[in-house]
Amino acid sequence: MAELAKSGFAYTNENGESEVIPRAQVGLEEYKYSKEQHETKRALMVKCIDQYPTLDKSTLNILVDYYLNHSDKLEAECMQDKDYAGYIGLN
Repeated sequence: MAELAKSGFAYTNENGESEVIPRAQVGLEEYKYSKEQHETKRALMVKCIDQYPTLDKSTLNILVDYYLNHSDKLEAECMQDKDYAGYIGLN
């Protein structure tokens, strides 16, 4: 039997032993934005919320922050996806 507990995900493994996968320890990074960057972030958030209304706003916030602060890493990660490369016309 498995259950989500305050300490994490408790389950019984294939050997019949009880185990717990601890909850993630998430630390919120505080990014400092200029006025222009903050306005850009707000505009991106509005567009993302309009485009993906069922997606959690916290998730969108994380993705927008990642885009604004690590665009080079994001581009490199996206280029590894064949669908993305085709979408932007490289394939």
